Amino acid sequence: MCLKLPVAIFLGLFAANCCSTSIALCQEEGGKIEVERPGLVYCLGRVQQMREGSALIDLGDVHTLKPQENVVVFRATEGYYTPVGVLRIAETYPTFCRAFPSSTCHPEKGDIAMFVRQFYDMQPGGRHSIEFAKQQIIKNSGDNAYSTDRRLDVARALLAYEKNQPKWERSRSAIVGYLNGASFAEGREKDISTLLNQINLIREHFRVGRNSLPAAGAAWENVMPVLFGATAIAQHESAQKVVIEGDDQFIEEPTGPTVRDIQRAIKEEFFDRTEEERNLFSFLIATALEKSPAKFDLWILQQIEQSQFPEIAEEDVVVDILKLTIRKMRGQ
Repeated sequence: MCLKLPVAIFLGLFAANCCSTSIALCQEEGGKIEVERPGLVYCLGRVQQMREGSALIDLGDVHTLKPQENVVVFRATEGYYTPVGVLRIAETYPTFCRAFPSSTCHPEKGDIAMFVRQFYDMQPGGRHSIEFAKQQIIKNSGDNAYSTDRRLDVARALLAYEKNQPKWERSRSAIVGYLNGASFAEGREKDISTLLNQINLIREHFRVGRNSLPAAGAAWENVMPVLFGATAIAQHESAQKVVIEGDDQFIEEPTGPTVRDIQRAIKEEFFDRTEEERNLFSFLIATALEKSPAKFDLWILQQIEQSQFPEIAEEDVVVDILKLTIRKMRGQ
């Protein structure tokens, strides 16, 4: 059965809102200039099923996802989260997508999928609804029962977008909001708050110019570029120390212990901890060596509390070992 979405379903729902929706554009000499905002919107979903090695995920056109874009996959493991990898999207439908099979990323049903959007790339609610409706009329979703059974999910997603977009516009936070698939509806992003905290922690250090991401391990180094957002990437690049010698310019290489040195030391000290805990410790030590916080004892506690393992801040022995490790690394 071919999916055909009547214009009236969506235009009828949102026509009244189109005139009142704040468009976040300013007028200048008769033209429109977009007001650039650094805030991010998280788009969260889950792998619904695996079909011939391809993941079906409950994020699609209504969530602004497009073919050839990337989504990041995480897996919950005994109370914490592990990066699985990055998937490239093959096809999108109103409320779900199909990813290309990957030789490096092996998702499973129930895994978390996400991508981010800059706020200034998001259309106002009424305009988003109209453009989505037009798109679905032009685009033939194909003979797929999975898509035709989810019209209610489409309506819910559009209503959520319309309701939340003004809040995103008013927010001055780094993360202005969420646009979720059905698996994370009704504010269920709170279920993965510790994972989101750790992503935000890594992004913030990257944004201000730190180069400590490799210390978090290859998996985190692989997935985080998809979740940084264009503003954080631009700010990171502008914060790099550029050395000028003659006519040549190059970024100054960090000195001191290497990533491998840090990871080796952490593995020796914390051989009985999980790999993800060691990844966090290595990242924090590498960041501290680069950042040189004046009050390291307070700083390390704050960083742990903002990670996916906030309970470790209460483990005095672990914190003391981290303090001793950073002193050794600094040659103190």
